[in-house]
Amino acid sequence: MFAESAQLSSLERLQQARLRSRLADLAIDLRPPWPRRAIAASACAALAIFALAALWTSPPRLAPATEPAARTAATASATTLAQVELAIAPPAYTGLPARREASLEAKAPEGARLRWRLRFAPQPTAAAPTPLAPAAAGGGDWMVQLSATKSEADARRSFADAQRRYSALSGRPLDVQRADLGARGTYYRARVPAGSREAAAALCSQIQSQGGQCMVTRR
Repeated sequence: MFAESAQLSSLERLQQARLRSRLADLAIDLRPPWPRRAIAASACAALAIFALAALWTSPPRLAPATEPAARTAATASATTLAQVELAIAPPAYTGLPARREASLEAKAPEGARLRWRLRFAPQPTAAAPTPLAPAAAGGGDWMVQLSATKSEADARRSFADAQRRYSALSGRPLDVQRADLGARGTYYRARVPAGSREAAAALCSQIQSQGGQCMVTRR
């Protein structure tokens, strides 16, 4: 098969050509096979590396040593409402006795006088209130009622006294509403226009923080 064609006879050259043609048709790959185990091991190693890279996280950053102490101090200094005492004095026309409640969520008849005492723990330090911008009269349906008296003159006097005592009422206009309660009589309510309900609640809170009494109501 590997001899030179010139050295072969015609029959030998024909046999050599046929043999070479058959070998060419077989196309036998004489190279050594791929190492399958080595390839599988390499693939597993690569997957393990990718998994470790995906799960890798940076080490947690340690908080400063003073942070727990600061948090503990903030918690200890937080002011909470420890006790509530509400005194309700109904007007004379109701014939109801005065009573005390341990919550601010209480119902009182029209014209009742309310007094309350709040105790905080620890006791907060006094802070200057931020005055609210005065609301124009008739600027909304929500009002802050300061008192309900038997005469208009008394209503105006109570409002003037409240303005002297509580800086939150500085520059606020007075709105006196006459309320005819039939057999109970006629009362005059000293009110301050506040506009929205939120503004009325904020104004009443300022008055209460200065030691006053008030309630939020609609016109």
